[in-house]
Amino acid sequence: MGDIDARIRSFRKEKKLTQKEFCSLAGTSQGHLSDIENGKGKPTGDMFIAMAINFKELNLRWLLTGAKSYEGHNSIKEDVLREVIEVVEWALKEISADPEPGKKAELISAVYDFYLDEDMPKDRGKLIKLVKAVA
Repeated sequence: MGDIDARIRSFRKEKKLTQKEFCSLAGTSQGHLSDIENGKGKPTGDMFIAMAINFKELNLRWLLTGAKSYEGHNSIKEDVLREVIEVVEWALKEISADPEPGKKAELISAVYDFYLDEDMPKDRGKLIKLVKAVA
């Protein structure tokens, strides 16, 4: 399975969810999901975020690349990425911000790097400052 559209369809079917049920958890419309599954559309950043939050068992590496794991020193730490997504969503709500998907992806990347540098800091005040600066 080489395409993300096929992996999304495969995951949805494995979970035995209708398109409508999946869409409510993935933060997208049924029409958009249908387009994705038929190779006519691509998932948004917000869709990835919603899937990561609502499907804890989803292997994000597999979803994004088709591989079960990365090799080498540049691998994504999935547990950190999941926590970062949750913290970014929380911080955006705290400051009442709703950036466009590209900006949100940049923010997630910046916070991910911050988490790696700071060994997953627990001071959310620093994170809110970071989110305000980037959002």
